[in-house]
Amino acid sequence: MEKKPGILVADSDNENFHLIEDTLLALGYQVTLARTAEEIITKALQTPTDVLLLDLSSIRDGLEAVRRLKKAETTRLIPVVVMTAPDRKEDRLLALEAGADDFLTEPVD
Repeated sequence: MEKKPGILVADSDNENFHLIEDTLLALGYQVTLARTAEEIITKALQTPTDVLLLDLSSIRDGLEAVRRLKKAETTRLIPVVVMTAPDRKEDRLLALEAGADDFLTEPVD
């Protein structure tokens, strides 16, 4: 049986998470939820994670979690995609500085 790619979704909003989760599960991904910056670190270490999808507006200290992931030997290669509001260009710059690899503008289609 083929291994499903693992996506760690960091979002504290239940409704948003379930919408993202339903979409990703239907596409064949394994989905894990993190609701805090500490959970991002813990779950990235504990579960197979091929990409981190981070809702920057809902996770306090989310960028610090990205910095820590990018510094750690075992997690530094995990791609990080940050979801940002369209009018928050400064968030994109801060996320790049922290080590984010790409962005999605909310609402995500």
